[in-house]
Amino acid sequence: MEYDNNFINNLISKELDKIEENEQISKSEIKRIMKLSEKAKKSPMISLEDFGKEMGF
Repeated sequence: MEYDNNFINNLISKELDKIEENEQISKSEIKRIMKLSEKAKKSPMISLEDFGKEMGF
């Protein structure tokens, strides 16, 4: 099963919201989210399993 960029961007937004709630974020976390954003822009489709691995689930 594959999902589009909107799905990925929504998940990234949710991750950012969680971080804002905690008010703590590391530089490595920012870099991880930025890499995911760039990957989402470059590839129109990514499997949910691969995305989950990228997000660390």
